[in-house]
Amino acid sequence: GLPEFALERFFDKYEFSARHLLCCSDCEPLAVSQLLAWGAEVGGSAAVAAQRWERQALHYTDASGDSALREEVVRSVAPELSPDEHVLICTPAEGILLALSAMVGAGDGVVVMCPGYQSLREVAAARGARIAEWHPVEEGGVFEFTREGFEAAAAMLPRLSAVVINSPHNPTGAALARPVLDAVIEACDAAPAHLFSDEMYRT
Repeated sequence: GLPEFALERFFDKYEFSARHLLCCSDCEPLAVSQLLAWGAEVGGSAAVAAQRWERQALHYTDASGDSALREEVVRSVAPELSPDEHVLICTPAEGILLALSAMVGAGDGVVVMCPGYQSLREVAAARGARIAEWHPVEEGGVFEFTREGFEAAAAMLPRLSAVVINSPHNPTGAALARPVLDAVIEACDAAPAHLFSDEMYRT
C-alpha cells in the first residue's frame, strides 16, 4: 500500500493552527471579490466568466466535471480534444492516483523530478515501479533541470515506461527549458513511455 502522506499529515496538523507558517510553496490567493473585479476590469471572456460566477448555483455537477470548465480546459490546453471524451475534472490527489495507477505497474521504470509532491513518486512506487530521481543542478540559488540530468536518470532504468514532470517545479520554481522538454518528449516517443505533467502552476 501507499506510505503515510507525510506532507499532508503535517499540514493537517499545522496549516491553520500555527501562528506563522514558513513552509508553504503556494501563492497568496485572491479573494473571490478581487477575482471578479479583475474579470470585470479586463473585459471579454474574463468579464463573462465573472458574470457566470455571480449566477452560479452551488449544486453537484456532472460526474466528469462542470461542462463549462471542461470546455475551458480544452480551449486553453488542447483545442484538438473533445471536452466530452478526453477531459475529467477531479482534485489533484485523485488525478495523480488515477493516472499513475493506470499508467504504470510492477517492473516499469519511471523517471520523477525530485524533490516533489510525495504522491508523484509514491503512487508509482506502490504499484511496483522502479523509480529514478531527476534532480536539479543549483548555481547561485537558481535551480535548473538539465537534459543531462534526465538522461542520467533514465539510464538507471532497464526500460522507460513513464516520466513524471512538474513545471514550474515545486518547490524550486525551476521551469523546464523548451529544449529539455523536447528531449523528454522525444525519449517518451522513442520508448514508448507515458509523460505525466503536473501543471498546478502555469508559465
